[in-house]
Amino acid sequence: CRKISAAAFFIFILGIISIIASYLTRVYTKSPEPLRYMGAGVSLVSAWILFNSQIRQFVFPNVSIVRNCAFLVVAIAPMAFSLYLDQVQKERYHVGYMLAEAATIINFVVVFLLHLTGKYGLSEIFNGTIAVCGATIVFCLGTLIIDIVKNRFTEYYMVAVGMLMLAISCVVQIVVYVTMHNGTLSGTIMVIGLLAMLVCAIIHTLQGFGHLYRGREKAVQSAQNLTVETMETLARAVDAKDNYTSGHSLRVATYSR
Repeated sequence: CRKISAAAFFIFILGIISIIASYLTRVYTKSPEPLRYMGAGVSLVSAWILFNSQIRQFVFPNVSIVRNCAFLVVAIAPMAFSLYLDQVQKERYHVGYMLAEAATIINFVVVFLLHLTGKYGLSEIFNGTIAVCGATIVFCLGTLIIDIVKNRFTEYYMVAVGMLMLAISCVVQIVVYVTMHNGTLSGTIMVIGLLAMLVCAIIHTLQGFGHLYRGREKAVQSAQNLTVETMETLARAVDAKDNYTSGHSLRVATYSR
């Protein structure tokens, strides 16, 4: 339990760092960086593992409130992953992701209100949250399969690998919860899935950053070449006035060098 909690806390910190790095990267690239959504999703699920572990009894004074927070955290987590994948896949499936995000928000609000009014406990209506999470996983895997068939997953193959591993860990989590109601095994596998997804997302971001940097270098070089070619064209045009000045500028440049 301590090892799982320590690993979950470590991944939680990595998620926060990813969010900060995403905003710092945005300053340089001048464009939104979706890594912050992945960082938020990983942080939320890591917090759920921490809140749901036995170590909460030794850290938090009110265990029941922390347990309720665990249910609410996992209810909103799918939205962060949907936002991230929607950006990575260049909004090809934007409508579907919007529906998934709307379902997540509606489920969160309904669960919160039912608990607030005292009609149901969070554990009693957790199956609805599981259904929303499962539907989101199925939709994400469906978009991945479509992109593989159409040979478009190469744009984000690292994310695809991480998404597959995270989806497997989530499925195992759901199966273990429904059949055994035991979070020990699922906590271990979820930590592995989260770490794999976060590492793959960071690698994908670094690859995109490298492509952007090389693209800017090429743009600068092209601009320099165009400037030189323009100056040479103007020099030839001036030198072409008569035979005496023909090639004069090029000869001066040669002597000067």
